[in-house]
Amino acid sequence: MNNIFKENNGTALLMTLLILTSILVVTLGAASLIIPGIKMSRTQEQSTKAFFAAEAGVEKALWEVRKNSYAIPEVDTDNVFSGSLGNNSAYQADCALSLPQVTFTSTGSYRQTRRSVAVNFEVSGEYGGGCMPDCVGKLCGVDDGCGDICPSSCISSPGCSSAVLLNASIASGSCCEGECYECDEGYSWDGEACVQTNPDEGCVADCLGKSCGDDDGCGNACPASCAFLPGCRADAVANSNIAAGSCCEGGCYKCDEGYSWDGNSCVAGVFDAATFDGWCWDCPEYTYPDPQDPLFGDIKEYIDSRF
Repeated sequence: MNNIFKENNGTALLMTLLILTSILVVTLGAASLIIPGIKMSRTQEQSTKAFFAAEAGVEKALWEVRKNSYAIPEVDTDNVFSGSLGNNSAYQADCALSLPQVTFTSTGSYRQTRRSVAVNFEVSGEYGGGCMPDCVGKLCGVDDGCGDICPSSCISSPGCSSAVLLNASIASGSCCEGECYECDEGYSWDGEACVQTNPDEGCVADCLGKSCGDDDGCGNACPASCAFLPGCRADAVANSNIAAGSCCEGGCYKCDEGYSWDGNSCVAGVFDAATFDGWCWDCPEYTYPDPQDPLFGDIKEYIDSRF
């Protein structure tokens, strides 16, 4: 019996070591999670105090400019305002210029943590670094806030003119003497007058929706736009009636039902639309193509060439 107890003397020690090792591992694992959280919480606290200190510096700068008529420096200047707060934090405000923009950057600090806040605004009129003209929304000739007058604000060429310009129309803007002008569509300013744009390169006429005789955008008149034969006629055509389209002098005509244009007059009979060959009294009446059909121009040109 004594031999049995002697053989088990080391078991208790081994179990104790295993239990202590397990406790140590769990403790170290928990510490690795808790300690970073404590550090993060401490850092967040310091960062918050530094941030509010930076905001205090910006508020100080704005208060001095708006309420105490602080003279803004003429060049970039560091440490224009600084101070300490009751919670042992501090701030320093720097001034940077990019006229008309002024930027104050405040850096707050608490222990080893720093945070920065910036604010910018535009200046105009009298201020410590000189005078910034302000003509936004003002008419030409009005005081610019610096003892001078606002210039003309024409936004297109040829701009301000006291004389009426050809091939140009009055445009938006303010002009001290005269009106603001811009060249008409299809014209551009060459320094002396509004001239037709690229006349040597040709001009694409635009008569869509326009009447006969209207300007085609290239200095010419839009032609007649009659959709049927005999087309534009100054005098009434027998066996026809007025049709849709635009005619410079007279009206657009279309042969009556059962009549077709032979090149000189509307004659009885229907042109053979199926074969384009000769006349036909028994074939179905020829239906003129829709003027909006993309093939209309080609068909009409072919029919016109037949006569």
